Formats: sequence, C-alpha cells, structure tokens
Amino acid sequence: MRFTVLILALFFALGARAETLAFSNGLQVRTAWDKSPQTGVEAKLWLQFERRADLVATSPEEAVSVELWMPSMGHGSRPTLVKAVTDAAGQIVPGAYEVSKVYFVMGGDWEVRVHLTAANGQRETQSFALELPGGHHH
Repeated sequence: MRFTVLILALFFALGARAETLAFSNGLQVRTAWDKSPQTGVEAKLWLQFERRADLVATSPEEAVSVELWMPSMGHGSRPTLVKAVTDAAGQIVPGAYEVSKVYFVMGGDWEVRVHLTAANGQRETQSFALELPGGHHH
C-alpha cells in the first residue's frame, strides 16, 4: 500500500477540519486538509467518496472538481487540480482524490465547492464554509 493512502487514512481518522457532504447519487464525500489552510500558501485537500448506505469507498461516475469561492467578494481563486489517488501498483484507490493547487488569495469567508459533473453536463454542487483570518466582511 502506498504511503499516500496511509496518510489519507490518517487524515480521515484524525478528522481535523473535516467535513462530510451528501450528494443525490447516494454518495457522500469526506474531506480532510493536509494542514490548516492559510492565505497565500498552497494547501492540499483530500476527498474520500463513499456510499452513504454502507460507507463503502466508491468512485463517483461523475467528474470531480473543486472550486474555491468567496461569497462576500463575488469571486473565487485560481483553479484547483483534482486527481485520483493511486496505490503502489498504479491502481486507482476507490473514491480517493487529492486536490492540489488550493490557494486562498485573501483572508475572509470562503466556500469550498465540490462539483460532480455527469457526462451530459448536469452538475451537482455541495459546499462547506471556511473562515480564514484577516478577511473583510460585507
């Protein structure tokens, strides 16, 4: 088993700053940060999708993307990079994704939006709020 997978399991076990979001396709995603997000410093977000019914790790059929949005300012941050986690043999770990290039450009209120986009273009979004120090409130 690859080191990344072990670290991923550890992040979820610790549950620090973790969120769980439910989607209409019967899946939920648990999120975990590699370290507390900070302004201007790259963070990594780990996603673990699983079936809500039995908590079995499952990769969604839809494409996964993550958007950083600042509701009070009406803008987001640069695009993130989402890739499936693989084990030492190069096999995809079911439901596990690494989100990199996560940059919060300023302090304040943020939404981390997780999108599932089907082949037909239909998209479902679930999000969680994040507050970073040094922000402006409107």
